Amino acid sequence: MCVKDKIENRLEEIAERSNGIITAEVFAENGFSKYFIRKLEKSGSIYKYHHGIYIADGFLPDDYYLFQNIYKNTVFSFGTAMYLHGFSERTPEAFDITVYSGYGTRDFDYPVNVHYVKKEFLDLGKTAVTTSYGNSVYCYDLERIFCDLCRFTDTGVDKEESNGFMKKVVADGLIDSNRLFDYAEKLNCIRKVRNITEVLI
Repeated sequence: MCVKDKIENRLEEIAERSNGIITAEVFAENGFSKYFIRKLEKSGSIYKYHHGIYIADGFLPDDYYLFQNIYKNTVFSFGTAMYLHGFSERTPEAFDITVYSGYGTRDFDYPVNVHYVKKEFLDLGKTAVTTSYGNSVYCYDLERIFCDLCRFTDTGVDKEESNGFMKKVVADGLIDSNRLFDYAEKLNCIRKVRNITEVLI
């Protein structure tokens, strides 16, 4: 087998494992030099999506996964988190993301609704979910989504959809009450959460 075929076969193996999205770090870990990466770009085997991120030919980009690879320390929240958990069939027109106050990046290459929290609350309720492309991304769990919908009036989530979500997770027993009230205490919205859950029960 010639060198070119070996490289193509190795690329195919890596692409299959990573659902077609390959970072510069992964290339380096697998012994691909910058020279060979450029050769693969020229041959059309991969294309550069963003600095340090490539997509293999024949694979579709997973915008959720790519976004969090580019913008670290972001968590999908509100309507986007509801969508990722399967509570909305409507594909978000813009990503709802939560970042800590003082987060450096202000210019995103994607349409986003940015929500800010204190740094110590960013990871509260953060969980990994799998996208429809099979990649793992971070969003908030159901209890944190519930708290955030109670805390903020301008959530960007349709009121009917928001109410429907809260009714369903309570009625179907999908949330952990102890976890919900623990979050609510920490986020200083315990009274609102109690009032809403009492109405829904």
